[in-house]
Amino acid sequence: HGIQEIGSSFRVAFSNSTEDKAQMEKALLFFKALQRYLLISGLVGTLTGAIAMLANLEDASSIGPNASLALLAPLYGFLLYIILCVPFIAGLKKRLIKTLS
Repeated sequence: HGIQEIGSSFRVAFSNSTEDKAQMEKALLFFKALQRYLLISGLVGTLTGAIAMLANLEDASSIGPNASLALLAPLYGFLLYIILCVPFIAGLKKRLIKTLS
């Protein structure tokens, strides 16, 4: 169920067909959910890194790696959001508007 729907969403996003409106709407919902999950995962990574950093303050050598986790997790989440979600959501919205007219 899940993996096939993910593949179907990417297939619909990469195609230029405007024939199946229901499939495009499902793909749009998938990418909007992916958008939220990527941004939330960045925040979870920030909290994880901050907690690990504060839990090990007496060990100065662990502060750097944990601080980098706290700073890089939202960066990676945001970059994946920009690379994966923004173009596909924009393209799907544009194609859905074409089907209405």
